[in-house]
Amino acid sequence: MNANKYYSLRDLSQELDIPKSTIVKYKDFFPEFFVMHGEGKRKKFDETGYSVLRDIREMREDQKKDWLEIRELLESRYKDLLGKEEEKAIAEKQQQIVSQSNAKLDYLGHLFTALTGEVVKYGSVTLKLQQQQEAQSRMMLKLHKSVERLQHDVELLIIETVNRTDANRKAIKDLNADGQAQFKELKAQIAEVRKGMDGLAIKMRTPAPAPQQPASMGGETIEFQQLMSKIDKLSEEGAVAQGKYQVLLRENELLKNKLREAARLQEEDILAEKPRKSGGLLGNIFRKD
Repeated sequence: MNANKYYSLRDLSQELDIPKSTIVKYKDFFPEFFVMHGEGKRKKFDETGYSVLRDIREMREDQKKDWLEIRELLESRYKDLLGKEEEKAIAEKQQQIVSQSNAKLDYLGHLFTALTGEVVKYGSVTLKLQQQQEAQSRMMLKLHKSVERLQHDVELLIIETVNRTDANRKAIKDLNADGQAQFKELKAQIAEVRKGMDGLAIKMRTPAPAPQQPASMGGETIEFQQLMSKIDKLSEEGAVAQGKYQVLLRENELLKNKLREAARLQEEDILAEKPRKSGGLLGNIFRKD
């Protein structure tokens, strides 16, 4: 017999001259009579296992007993082994349960750690999204106020344009009326001057006493000069009125161009975050915060 306390499958095969496959078959038929030690492929049989295998081979090969008879004989010979085997089975079952419980606890602990990390990550992402949403809300509020201010300023510009247009129309109408009145008066005065000049020409063609001619010619000359001065003055006033009329027309056209530019800028920049800069009246419309 081998002096070792535990035997491998190969050791038993060599000691008992039993094939390994036969030893495995015996062990599978009567597992309750074998106490194994070790784990996995390193499991070994103890001295009791050696005795059980020897008895099974003898009863099966030499005595030609059937399997049921062999079991009965083994039970009578190894009663103590059965109790120890049951205790070992119970201990192994308990150990297995403990191992499974520990594995489950480890898995649950790992799952809890992973879940905690996901919750923290989700909280961080949620906070970031909340901050972005608040920033977008502030931006939208600012844009909304800018749009309202732009709309208000454009409305004021339209009202001012309409008012100025009406005022320009009235001024142009008044200038036209004044010009027509002045032209009418000028025409009348020109006619009067022409009449006077015609009369003066007639007088110049009519012979007159020699002593009175210088005095008469002097008076007529003064009257003629006065009429010419009046004509020049009326012409200058007409030119001034015509110049004012042209200035008002240019201002009216400039105001219309500003209104068109404001409408175009409103259409282009209605969704922009910051309005454009401009000078004059448009600068007030698109003024910076």
